[in-house]
Amino acid sequence: MTFIRSHCFHVLMPLLAIATSCPLADCAEPTTNVAGQLSGRGAERTPAAPPATDADSFAEMHLGLFVHYTYVGKPYRWGSTLRANGDPVRSLDELADDFDAENLAACAAAMRAQYVQFTTWHANMNALYPSKAIERRLPGHCSRRDVIADLIRALRARNIRLILYIHPSDGDDFSREDQQRVGWNDPPPYARWNDFINEVVAELADRYGRGVSGYYIDGGLPPQVDAPRLRQTILKRQPKAWLIQNSGLNRACVDYASREKPSADPPFPATTWQMASVVTGLWWAQQGRVSVRPEAAYQYTILQAAVSGRTGGGVAWSFGPHPRGKWESGVNEFTGRLGTLVGRAGPSLFGARPSRAYVTNEWQLLQG
Repeated sequence: MTFIRSHCFHVLMPLLAIATSCPLADCAEPTTNVAGQLSGRGAERTPAAPPATDADSFAEMHLGLFVHYTYVGKPYRWGSTLRANGDPVRSLDELADDFDAENLAACAAAMRAQYVQFTTWHANMNALYPSKAIERRLPGHCSRRDVIADLIRALRARNIRLILYIHPSDGDDFSREDQQRVGWNDPPPYARWNDFINEVVAELADRYGRGVSGYYIDGGLPPQVDAPRLRQTILKRQPKAWLIQNSGLNRACVDYASREKPSADPPFPATTWQMASVVTGLWWAQQGRVSVRPEAAYQYTILQAAVSGRTGGGVAWSFGPHPRGKWESGVNEFTGRLGTLVGRAGPSLFGARPSRAYVTNEWQLLQG
């Protein structure tokens, strides 16, 4: 049995025990209908998590939505975002122009997410915002529309934080010509590559400022990346930015770490790091369906809040939209039901502290 101490009420609350032992029949009220909330004009907004303030730290983040919305522009074995009918997106600008920021923000609010983690670029560095730094070296690799700015506005209206996914070692996906342009294959100390990537990240941080709470760094920080320099580039502009590394904790660059769970199948082990967990089978929208029960997602969200020594981020449930605000099968039902369950917990989840009397250790498996 696991307990969480809430600093709101200063009592020990057997929240996880209740969540994991509750028969689904006892919890079964009608799933919240979020179709109207996600339809755009005239939609009723679902209350989001408690308002974020500058005092909030990554340690206070328990529930997020991790969104991959990607265009590669070349053959890529893992694929990228498809249209709802399975057709490929034909260009980066088409992907950007068909992004529905209000719809995504409403989806995040429906599940009571505290933050959204969003791909600024992914494979082959096709960025979803206009960038002079990218355009100078990699013409055609940034969109005309500023998707990031539109998303910031939509999330801010719902008091939801934004973390930008960046990939500072993405040169391995480039064409040989593009690699030559930016110095990816140069010998150590990889000066041209680091000049390029730091110029891009500096421009990004300057452009969005406090509209962005943190940066999720993918790619493992290989030798081509000057980790201390990258850290300085960001923190010089945003001293309070959360710096998070995927699958590692290189203290020369970051303060927090994340693990990926690319499968929606159990088990769900507790981790002191952020857990990024796929819900529909792939990180980006193909033609999948939700295969995680929202009740199990709720239970695991609480388990992550309860684990001793947790550093922040809780769990970021991962699924991405199709263009034009469409979702894979079951996403609307998943977010609505999860939001209903999280809403019941309220301050017993948001603002909670792991108990020192009833300890939940890392790698504890979700029971029930």
